[in-house]
Amino acid sequence: MEMLSMIEKELNDICQRAEMLQISTKERLAAAIEESKEQLEEAEELLKQMELEMVQMNTSAKESYKERLRTYKDNLQRAKLKVSKMEEQYRTQMNKETAMGGYYDEENKNEGKQTLLNSGNQALLKQNQKLQDAVRFGEEAEIQARDIKIDLEGQTAKLENVNRNIGGVNNNLHQGNKLIDVMKRHEMKNKLLLLCVCVTVVMGILICAYFILIK
Repeated sequence: MEMLSMIEKELNDICQRAEMLQISTKERLAAAIEESKEQLEEAEELLKQMELEMVQMNTSAKESYKERLRTYKDNLQRAKLKVSKMEEQYRTQMNKETAMGGYYDEENKNEGKQTLLNSGNQALLKQNQKLQDAVRFGEEAEIQARDIKIDLEGQTAKLENVNRNIGGVNNNLHQGNKLIDVMKRHEMKNKLLLLCVCVTVVMGILICAYFILIK
């Protein structure tokens, strides 16, 4: 969202400057027209960036920005028409002056060059600021990615511990089942032994009773 806010601010600034393009001297007008054309190209790139940023937004926020994007496109188109009209008027005026033998004096030429140089410096400063912003966003994204990686590693370690604990429980259950089986076998043996003892005792009693009776 911060990137979109920056893009919106730059778009507004560019469109406002283009709409306010009213310069008296021809040399300044020529430099201003060239600067405005460069800024309008930059604005088109900003609109493309804005569209890319919108792809990652949720539906409700995206709908809001779609309407604003249409507004910016309309403003940009108006500004382009304004600059194009000013450029056409400037060329027409220059053609008339050329036909009439008009010329620029040296002072105005130097002034125009200086204006163009200042415009170039401003453009370089803006590009440098954008580069610094991009570097800052990249560093922030790298920090977030590092934090996510650390968190995932922690979650993985926890899952591994859980798996080890589950393995230990399964092993204990297996040992317990084996012990229960052994106890069941011993219980069966004890029952059989007790049965044999009981049968032997009964048989002994019966034999004793038999001998007593036959006497």
